[in-house]
Amino acid sequence: CLKALADNSTAEPQQSVVCYEDTQRKVLSWQECDAQARQTAQQVWQSESSYVISGGLGGLGQIFAKEILNSNSTSQVILLGRSQARLGWEDEFAGQRRRVHYYQVDISDRERLAKVLNEVETRHGKLKGVLHSAGVVKDNYLINKQPDEVVSVLRAKVSGLENLDKLTRECDLELFIAFSSMAG
Repeated sequence: CLKALADNSTAEPQQSVVCYEDTQRKVLSWQECDAQARQTAQQVWQSESSYVISGGLGGLGQIFAKEILNSNSTSQVILLGRSQARLGWEDEFAGQRRRVHYYQVDISDRERLAKVLNEVETRHGKLKGVLHSAGVVKDNYLINKQPDEVVSVLRAKVSGLENLDKLTRECDLELFIAFSSMAG
């Protein structure tokens, strides 16, 4: 135990994730992958598949939508959002507009979300992946938050996640990714 304390007291700042297996010290580190590994990673997004992204017009949603669209020429990206789509949102997907679709739906409303997901499978083919990046920003210290702020934040993240999970269980999904904030 004293040796572990001594080892970690002089550790480099980038060695912030350390664990011990028996007496063996292990440090999490990053390593750039080779070209073959990158090629394999790029094959995550399957051709002729549909992917739903909640919070689709947000920052993460846009990044992943473009990544999916750029990975092949036949996948469909379905963006879900609580708000009406802003004017010109399609411009973000120049040349690929026919493969990106926006549905206005509050994912915490299970009944409405079920209807949208049924329409998605009918119109855009088999659903192969869900990326849940929807969220409501109500930045404040927890002690200063009003109850309605807490509820609105949790509704998108927790109820939305639960609804997406339950409504896509019968789908032959290859992936289901849920994003959260560091504070979460």
